[in-house]
Amino acid sequence: MIMLRRRAMRPRVVVALAAAGVLAASVVFSSAGTLGGLQTDGLGAASGVTQHVSAVQLEWNRDAQDMATRPSSLRLTVDSDQSFEQGDTVAVTATGPGSDTCSAKATVPTPSTVVDLTFPACGVMLWELRGVAVNISGSGDATALRTNVGALQGTLASFDGAVVQPDAPATPGYTTVRTSGVDRLTTLRLGVGDITADQLVGRRLVAILATPANEDTPYVGVVGTPFNNQGIWAEKDARTAVSTVVVDLTRVAGGRAPKVADVARYQLMLLQPQRLGADQSAATTYAIIPGGGLVEATAPEPSPTPTPTPTPGPSPTPQPVAVSSAVEPVGLDPRLKVTGRSSQKQDETTLRFCHEFDISNTSKEAVAWRLTFDTTKPPMWGLDPTVVDGNGIGTLQSMWGFEKIDYQRSTGLWSVGGVNYNKVLAAGQSVTVGYCAQPKIPAVDSTRFDKPQVSLEPGSTQYHVQLRMKVTSSFTYLVPWEAEIDLANYVCPASLPANLSGQNAVLTRIDGTRYRVRGTDNTFRFVSKDKKQDYVFLGFNPVSDPFAPGCS
Repeated sequence: MIMLRRRAMRPRVVVALAAAGVLAASVVFSSAGTLGGLQTDGLGAASGVTQHVSAVQLEWNRDAQDMATRPSSLRLTVDSDQSFEQGDTVAVTATGPGSDTCSAKATVPTPSTVVDLTFPACGVMLWELRGVAVNISGSGDATALRTNVGALQGTLASFDGAVVQPDAPATPGYTTVRTSGVDRLTTLRLGVGDITADQLVGRRLVAILATPANEDTPYVGVVGTPFNNQGIWAEKDARTAVSTVVVDLTRVAGGRAPKVADVARYQLMLLQPQRLGADQSAATTYAIIPGGGLVEATAPEPSPTPTPTPTPGPSPTPQPVAVSSAVEPVGLDPRLKVTGRSSQKQDETTLRFCHEFDISNTSKEAVAWRLTFDTTKPPMWGLDPTVVDGNGIGTLQSMWGFEKIDYQRSTGLWSVGGVNYNKVLAAGQSVTVGYCAQPKIPAVDSTRFDKPQVSLEPGSTQYHVQLRMKVTSSFTYLVPWEAEIDLANYVCPASLPANLSGQNAVLTRIDGTRYRVRGTDNTFRFVSKDKKQDYVFLGFNPVSDPFAPGCS
């Protein structure tokens, strides 16, 4: 029998090593002859004390600011009730296509749940990684080693798995727009099957654009929601029902999308911590979901090439039709059908929205399509569609699949048409276009919301008084609300302190006890048919008693 003594200041787990194999709960040993593998000089039963490490979490290139395209660092983390011990050697081998490998090794200086490793030079791209092996082996702490079957060397724990999801159902894509005669790459997309959009939120995303001279420009961010993001978000495509990550290059590139001529190819990577070992779920099996492709000189959708090439029929004169919103075409060509593809929901704090829609030719002839929108209507509220600025207010922030034909500032009518690859729609053909916009907050219009209701909050006392505001609306789009109230209708004027401060509300004194009230510049500012305001907007300590109305 052998006895292995390890100076570890924590609970230990005893494992049995048999000639027929290794059986140990929560600990996996690699085979003989591999990195950190168990080796014996002879056969026979043995037992030893080993560290309890049942699983590890991997984060690739966690601290890289511009996110190198190759493995540069790896953080390993164990569960909070476990630990890497002082003197442990942690070795990692990553494999790429064929026989390409990268290795990293570190010695644990002090007991810790985290170990960071650095790959000195790795010739494998991150999205090419296939397998990873993690081995945690003991150090000189094993001072006593006695056996009747020969010398024994042991690995504390060993784990392996795949890094990049094999055959991942990820579909990459991109869109371009022509501005002032220049084609620009405006958005990148990565459709991910078998996962919800909510599960994509919070993951790191790396977008890499490569020039024709093979110079890489990386963009790094965290996936947000459609209405709370920094230019990268996850949504469910309304037409395909596939969860899709969208990268708005106009925003992430600092307000100006790159030229198509400057980009030869693109690569997208979704990264998340990867767990190997115990309690390994399918959601954390792989660290990287990749996708990418070439960027053509024209947009990815092929130009229609019917034989013979159809000549667009004469466009009938559309009759003007009043519209209630800026997303409805004015006087639509009867040969065309416009269908919303994604939600037009507005951000509840900024009114920002994105609108993507399909334009279909329902006729039996080719149509050179053109649409006109009234930008004075909600939810555009008079923004300037001729300006595309990723950080702009009162402008478009990005657009794809179309270009401006005409804009009349006096009327707000904005006409758009196709770009080089989709100007003419063949019979039955459809094209998808879209934009994101950040309108200015419109002026308050009391006809767009119901009369605000104010009430004394139950439980108010002579020590503290609260007033509640309730505002509803039947308007389709979010609009700002405002109310003029006389506090004397709800409390005794003598009980009011000299200075009042609203709770998620802005109070402006008109005169005496009359105030103008509106919500603060966040989710309390707006109302619509789908969003009401119902909250305590004022609280104060009465300066006299009684506080209730009707006092003398």
